[in-house]
Amino acid sequence: MADTATITQLLTQRFPGQVTALDMVPPQTAATVDPAIVSELFAFLAENADLKMNYLSAISGIDRTDHIEIVYFVSSLEYKHKLTVKTRVERIGGKINSIQHILPAANWFEREIWELFGVDFVGHPDLRRFLLPDDWNQGNPMLRDWEGEDFIRMPEVQ
Repeated sequence: MADTATITQLLTQRFPGQVTALDMVPPQTAATVDPAIVSELFAFLAENADLKMNYLSAISGIDRTDHIEIVYFVSSLEYKHKLTVKTRVERIGGKINSIQHILPAANWFEREIWELFGVDFVGHPDLRRFLLPDDWNQGNPMLRDWEGEDFIRMPEVQ
């Protein structure tokens, strides 16, 4: 089982200048990475004998108003360690390589983020809607400035 320092060391040695350790509260191993290395990084995490991080529990999208943050939660069932990986893409027209071919569980998470935030997962075999109606034409409803016809503005907090 690798501890936080070992996981961070393995990643920063393998991807110099493209992976930065993050301080998380509560403490956990986390890294922010260059989006250009996402596929290579997850292949390394899954295949490295000291890591064996091949269980993807979730991928989340977050609209940060100037970019979309993609957050991956991966762990090793064998070693019982986990890692949070953060990266960013352009808010409008953002693209990132799919990791579905490395971690098949990414399939529906990537489809959800594509559908709700508009991020294109390059190489994904089946980007199609599954949450919104097939005839949805109101854009990406998880973007902070979305105001489709079904939008309900929340009252301002004083």
